Amino acid sequence: MLVEQCMNFACEMMDLCRGTQEVEAVISDFLEDGTNIRDPLGRLRLAIRFEEKKFVAHPNCQQYLTSIWYGSETAFLQSWSLIRKIGLSVAATPLLPLLCLMYIIFPTSHLARSMRCPAAKFATHVVSHFLFLILLAAATFRLEENYEGLLDDRGGTAVVEDEESVKKWLATNFRPSKVIITHVQLCIVLWVAGLLLADVKHIYFVGFRSYIANSHNILNFCILSMYIGSYTLRIIVDRWVREADLYFNASAELQRLLQTNNSQLVISTLESFKNSEPYDKSYFIEACKLSNL
Repeated sequence: MLVEQCMNFACEMMDLCRGTQEVEAVISDFLEDGTNIRDPLGRLRLAIRFEEKKFVAHPNCQQYLTSIWYGSETAFLQSWSLIRKIGLSVAATPLLPLLCLMYIIFPTSHLARSMRCPAAKFATHVVSHFLFLILLAAATFRLEENYEGLLDDRGGTAVVEDEESVKKWLATNFRPSKVIITHVQLCIVLWVAGLLLADVKHIYFVGFRSYIANSHNILNFCILSMYIGSYTLRIIVDRWVREADLYFNASAELQRLLQTNNSQLVISTLESFKNSEPYDKSYFIEACKLSNL
């Protein structure tokens, strides 16, 4: 068949290649936009599309892919064992935010060139998604606050001794409005902003039509939209809760009652806040769990 003859001819031509430049000349192709720029994997993508397994699996083709995968800056990783590569990834994980910052500040440095190779991109993306999942787990499965420590067993006296203890107790048990946006959630917001910026750059380079032609990109866009909507609402609600807390002076009043050992008035005071007008303010006093004692 003509198809098999063409495949055999392509493989035999790869056998005749004696250097990287010759392999690149066979595998690369000009871009489809008409510019005089060669795509280093143009014909290889075409072979993958038509499932030419024999051509793709050719040793010269695989060696060329390996050289592109590691790049010239990190070519030494080819001789490393799997254990050493995993150890390097684990050691670099805590430094990932710093490495990304250095990449942005010094885009032409040796470090930036090393991070541009596909192997480094793959490793940083995997570590980034892993850290993102850890942040999501920390934000989702946080322990609920315990409200049973307001009164002791000796007649309703607050177990506090000084102002610092009162503030610490309030921060732990009253769940103030600032907990709506925690430090972990701020990190998630930064992560989502970075993912959004990456998608915007992707659309800029490949075009909107090519972007939406991939179902994975549409799914990714929907997920990012939900994250952005969720944290936008969190920020808005955080502002409303702070305004309600400031309107009723709730946190300061609770702190005053505890400092003066009038903890028996805390529940009644919170009930009065809850039933006060305007109700759009009192609703957020209850919503921030200041009244869940």
